[in-house]
Amino acid sequence: QLAQLRGYRDDYVRGGARQGAADPVRLQNYHAFLARLGEAIRQQEEAVAAARRALDARAAEWRERRVESASLGK
Repeated sequence: QLAQLRGYRDDYVRGGARQGAADPVRLQNYHAFLARLGEAIRQQEEAVAAARRALDARAAEWRERRVESASLGK
């Protein structure tokens, strides 16, 4: 989803650049939408970072249990 949001933002920016100068209301809407996309991207980046931290914690827990299991097996 993060990659999709970034791609959509990039496409939107390219499309806005092709249209050139616009009336003030349209320009304001353009910037407001880019700000909302930026916020959505920031939130998604936070979600990805949290998922990575959770994965790292689970992996560390798994490695610890694996060592314990191997010790008990000996």
